[in-house]
Amino acid sequence: MRPAFLAIVLTLPLLLAFHAAADEADRIDGLVSGLMRTHHVPGAVVVVIRDGEVWLSRGYGVADLESEAPVDPETTRFRVASNSKLFVATAVMQLVQQGKLELDRDVNEYLEAFQLEEAFGAPVTLRHLLTHTGGFDDRFLETAEHLEADPTPLGDYLASDMPPRVRPPGETISYSNHGYALAGHLVELASGLEFGRYIERHIFEPLGMRRSRFGIPTPVPEGTARGYAWRGGRHVDLGWDRLRDGPAGDLLTTGSDMARFLQAHLERGEAILGVDAYREMHRTQLRMHPDLSGWTLGFTEMLHGDRRALAHGGSWRGFGTNAFVVPEADTAWFVSTNLDYHQEFMNALMEGLGEILVPVEMPVVPEPPPDVAERAADYVGSYLPNRRVRSTILKLSDILFEMKLSVSEEGTLVLGPAAGGRDPAHMVLLDDDRVVSTRGFPAGAFVRDERGRVTRLVIENGVLDRISPWASPLLHTLIAVAALLLFAGTLAGWLLGAAARSFAGADGSPLRLRARLLGSAVSLLLGLLLTSLLALSAAPDIWNIMIELPLVLRVGTWLPLIALPLALLLPIELVRGFRQPAPLARLHYAVLVLVVALVLVGAVHWNLLPWKAVI
Repeated sequence: MRPAFLAIVLTLPLLLAFHAAADEADRIDGLVSGLMRTHHVPGAVVVVIRDGEVWLSRGYGVADLESEAPVDPETTRFRVASNSKLFVATAVMQLVQQGKLELDRDVNEYLEAFQLEEAFGAPVTLRHLLTHTGGFDDRFLETAEHLEADPTPLGDYLASDMPPRVRPPGETISYSNHGYALAGHLVELASGLEFGRYIERHIFEPLGMRRSRFGIPTPVPEGTARGYAWRGGRHVDLGWDRLRDGPAGDLLTTGSDMARFLQAHLERGEAILGVDAYREMHRTQLRMHPDLSGWTLGFTEMLHGDRRALAHGGSWRGFGTNAFVVPEADTAWFVSTNLDYHQEFMNALMEGLGEILVPVEMPVVPEPPPDVAERAADYVGSYLPNRRVRSTILKLSDILFEMKLSVSEEGTLVLGPAAGGRDPAHMVLLDDDRVVSTRGFPAGAFVRDERGRVTRLVIENGVLDRISPWASPLLHTLIAVAALLLFAGTLAGWLLGAAARSFAGADGSPLRLRARLLGSAVSLLLGLLLTSLLALSAAPDIWNIMIELPLVLRVGTWLPLIALPLALLLPIELVRGFRQPAPLARLHYAVLVLVVALVLVGAVHWNLLPWKAVI
């Protein structure tokens, strides 16, 4: 065999592998660039770890539309939001490994300045915090502050603003920023170091993550990407804030630094954790259904085809992030953008990367069962995420997150926002209350109570609670709109009627002046209350409400209290307030009394009272 021919034979596999890798990289470039154009993403970074090496590290677009500085995976910092929680969990596992923290010990035994309230006869543990099963209510109101403000110490914030416990610990996965912030505070107490300093010393430095930090300083470091939203055909700069529950979401980092972190978890290198600690951290801790994925200590568990994957996303004020690790394939990838988290963009990008990097055979979706229409009554109706606000005025966000489940003509179950605005998901009902997406994923299952009634829908590791038709936020919204129209019509009708009768010299209104004044006052007060809520729905940046509730809403929460004593007199005027028989006028007044009662009850239900709006 000639030497030249032998050299070709020996190098051919390497050349083929090189060209295959180049082809994959080109496909990734095309995927990312195409999706960015379609969804108006200014900039993005993508890094891929394969076989222990950083296989791809690229920036796309610009970090700042004003300066047009290009995204550099080595130097451009992104705000990765909830990907920060992976560092909290890693830090906790370091201290567990050292014997300074215990996963199953009551966290109150560690806390010094405050205690979690006793509830449900069971303590909250670190394992609960890291698996989002602490049982806390959700909270966003006043969880951020202006950069110009003095930073609030984490312990002080949690002592005054820890949300209430609303369900038994360990029972339900319900994503909790405050649970992770509390875990971060326990890191502080166990180590004697401020959380950001601990992460810097024990994770960033050992891994060489030189351009990463917790907390948004002022001025914002040079080279940090700016966050944008796409509104009205243009990009809007969303500016900055600082999270008061910082460990849960205030990490600034680069694509290259995140590659180092994911590489450590993929290889289980001992620079930051021992093998046993990695194994416990990556182990499935809890599933909401035996056939579905669950949570580890930090990562959400997912299936990529028939392979187990570990993942985590992040979204905050102009940034969207995702990390995905497939241990069996020795592959991981990380994506971050400087556009408000865009579900369609991120889903398409992550699925496309999966198809290129770890191709899998998608499962065959079965045909819908022929008896789905007969079985549908068990499942159709309204659902709300178990992770939702219950204890402040932002309970109103339920209006945006209510999901409606129905059955299509083709026999699939259709799950989509009750208020519209996004494409619904189509699912095929399987045996034993299980469902599968018509795209082959994700899997889900309905959960029944002891009486056999469907009470929940679990989609992978997310939980939707079924609610009664009367509790539907969309129904309440329609009632509120009708009430506002009635109040406006009442005020305008009585004023115009009085003017018309005066101009025509006609007899006076059959309704006594006192009854009209009471009805007008209550209509005005409650009409202003409902109008003030438009300040919440029409806010140019909902992010600013995370810093402070607008003054118009703070004032608005007092209106039901002012209206209440007047409203109590309305039924009396319904009986005594007419000079002569007037069936239509009496019917109008009766409807007004009923609607006023509904609005006042709704004000209590939706936390529209001063002591309930912000707690």
